[in-house]
Amino acid sequence: SLLRQQRHPEARAVDTGIRGISLFGLTPITPDLEASLPPELFDGNATIIADRTGTRCLLVAFQPREDAAAAAAALAPDIAANHFALGMDRMVSGDAAGALADFTAALDRDPKFVDALAARGELRLRAGAFAEASTDLDAALAIAPRSAGVLVNRGIVYHRAGDAAAARKAFDAALAVEPRSFSALYNRGNSFATEGAFEQALADYTAAIAIQPSAEAQHNRANALAALGRNDEALKGYDAALAQEPGNALYAANRTKLREAMGLPNGG
Repeated sequence: SLLRQQRHPEARAVDTGIRGISLFGLTPITPDLEASLPPELFDGNATIIADRTGTRCLLVAFQPREDAAAAAAALAPDIAANHFALGMDRMVSGDAAGALADFTAALDRDPKFVDALAARGELRLRAGAFAEASTDLDAALAIAPRSAGVLVNRGIVYHRAGDAAAARKAFDAALAVEPRSFSALYNRGNSFATEGAFEQALADYTAAIAIQPSAEAQHNRANALAALGRNDEALKGYDAALAQEPGNALYAANRTKLREAMGLPNGG
């Protein structure tokens, strides 16, 4: 781990003492050699691998004691990309507050870092901070106007604010860049459904499911089918959604409501 070596310069180099292994030979690490390895750089489960010249390296599988992105940010705190990478790690792990701070740190160092603007905008969108999300997403689009992901998120903000026309314009723009964008199709379908345009919503949900048959898309497509009176198809859609998420109370409730409307017994 090069980052670990930089973070722990006091860790000593260790000569494996192994010579003359055949072409791409493998040998298990010995207990004595394992005991000699610096704990800062090694967590166990190593194999020694060598090439035909006898050049050796240690092939090690480990759980890093220190996250690589955190180490990079500590080693080079003035580089925006390091803070962005750390923010992405934290965003994936669910640490929204930490990710927000890291993206802000990246933008403090590079205000036009479009990926950091987009990521912070998405975080703020998730948190319901729509004004702040709009600011970040608009700034990102000013730099990268053909970013499909940013256009989708901007459309979602418009949709949440009740501006259906602007939302669909953003989703249309995203689809012009990326015609097979599940997110753009799915969210445009939601926009159509909110306005009662169920035929258009159905078309978008159907196209989205062809790309990614998610439970939520299956459920919303079933809602559109039910609104259009296509109850048998809608029931199949609810079944498909519940097959993926059997514990989803909303899906189950809508399925039960439809069955009652169709005069079918509950529980079937």
